Formats: sequence, C-alpha cells, structure tokens
Amino acid sequence: MKSIRAQVLEAEQNAKLGLGADEQFSGYGVMGLSFSSGHMCWPCDVFP
Repeated sequence: MKSIRAQVLEAEQNAKLGLGADEQFSGYGVMGLSFSSGHMCWPCDVFP
C-alpha cells in the first residue's frame, strides 16, 4: 500500500481540470470542520 504522502504527490502530479469555460479550482479546501464541542461548521448552501 502506498503511503499517504505518495498518494497525495501522485494526485497532485496527475491533476486534471474538467472541460468547460466555467471557473475551476484545483487544490485543497475544508469541507466540514469539527470543533472540540462536537459542533460542525458546514457551508450552508451545500446541504439545504
């Protein structure tokens, strides 16, 4: 099994954007952040 580091490097080296003229993003982002209280911080328009 490949290490996490090797998997990330492979994913970054082989990253491809989709077709189209829309804005596109390649990188990292936080999708959900848990606080020590157990509450979650979610983007409000993802799960209406």
